[in-house]
Amino acid sequence: MDSVAIKIEKGSKEYVKRSKRTRVFQDVNLDIVDDEILVLLGPSGCGKSTLLRIIAKLEGLTSGVISGTGNYSSSQVGMVFQEPLLYPWLTAKENVQIGLTFSNNREAKNSSNTSDLLEEFGIDGVADSFPSELSGGQAQRVNLARALLVNPSILLLDEPFAALDPNTKARLQDWLLEIKSARKLTMVLVTHDIEEALRLADRIVLMCPNPSTITKMWNIAGRKESGSYDHQSIKEEILENY
Repeated sequence: MDSVAIKIEKGSKEYVKRSKRTRVFQDVNLDIVDDEILVLLGPSGCGKSTLLRIIAKLEGLTSGVISGTGNYSSSQVGMVFQEPLLYPWLTAKENVQIGLTFSNNREAKNSSNTSDLLEEFGIDGVADSFPSELSGGQAQRVNLARALLVNPSILLLDEPFAALDPNTKARLQDWLLEIKSARKLTMVLVTHDIEEALRLADRIVLMCPNPSTITKMWNIAGRKESGSYDHQSIKEEILENY
């Protein structure tokens, strides 16, 4: 049986502002399995990014329970946002290293080698460049390297390739799969791009609004292993439920 890294039971989230309640999602039940890429797919406004922030422990559930294994702590979770959010006055290398200045990452500081990581990510040649001198793909690699320098076991990605051109996006998607395999990471990726979901996912979880919750799930890796994977038919099935 696959080991569950993170478990969410009857999770709901709402915000209250000036006595007005806004429900983001409700009754979410989800197991995230070790060493898988789980893709949260769905249209804008269905609560995908909020759920990811809750998994990252940047926010809490209004009701329900989220739990995990011994690896599930804030220091073991890396977060990659859609925009690289690099500090413009720091070089690429310095931006990668910034996470080591936080107290939660003291242990990682002793075991991390920035130069090796920059070379692994193919950005060693721009280590001394500033963000304004980087291409979109290079900036996003710096963003990913920064998240991985602290050696997380779980990597959360919020539409990291949405702003990139199709060719750069495709190259970084393939590269992300290589990084995941080499490092045995558990990944949760948010996207509204069905093709990206099918390209990267071991499992796809579809979230839909009104009410926002999980409506359907596809085991992509299982279908590929059994020989029953049909890209077009699954895409059509997703579109029917989207």
